[in-house]
Amino acid sequence: MAGDEERKFYLADRDGDSKLDVTEYAAFLHPQNYDYMHDSEIDNALVDYDKNRDEFVSFAEYLGECEYIVYI
Repeated sequence: MAGDEERKFYLADRDGDSKLDVTEYAAFLHPQNYDYMHDSEIDNALVDYDKNRDEFVSFAEYLGECEYIVYI
């Protein structure tokens, strides 16, 4: 997981100074709102859901990841 966060940090660091300014920090915290961050988020989701590492998410894999959700 730490590797994912580091990769996301450096992707958000648009000017490459290894520090995040306000806009870069916003992209780091809310990557769904920044187009250049989308591929990273998709890759992270695929890693989380694709349990057999075939680069596809089956419905069973998706449901398996959602088991912790409590339906009321």
